[in-house]
Amino acid sequence: MNVALSDDQGLEGGALLAIVGGEVVRCDRAEGTATLHASTLLHAVTRVQGPAARYSLILFYRQICPAAAHRLVECSVATMDLLYPPEEGSYSCDACGDSRRELEEQGCRSMWHCAAGCEYDLCGVCHDVGLADGVEYVSVR
Repeated sequence: MNVALSDDQGLEGGALLAIVGGEVVRCDRAEGTATLHASTLLHAVTRVQGPAARYSLILFYRQICPAAAHRLVECSVATMDLLYPPEEGSYSCDACGDSRRELEEQGCRSMWHCAAGCEYDLCGVCHDVGLADGVEYVSVR
């Protein structure tokens, strides 16, 4: 869910765009408007021009691999670095949003990666929370 904390009107840029039915659709939003969509929806925001700012609250709820039948495989940090080279931006947890650096500082030694190559990744804590909440993963060690 994406909640607009500022109004799109009056901004130069900052438009929420989505690909719907093969077409680029502009989603104009007033402050307080909530947009709900699957994480698989291809979407983007146009660059804000000038000194203005665009603010949004982004919420993810029990997000699992977009194709639920896909297995999540536990991968070492070294394996993750091969999948996501640090010089190309590295990786983060798709549930909590912590970056590779933040996860490393927390002592994270592995990640759960989609075996089908969806670039969906969970840190160990979020993986375990999902298990506790009844989200079913197929784990391969």
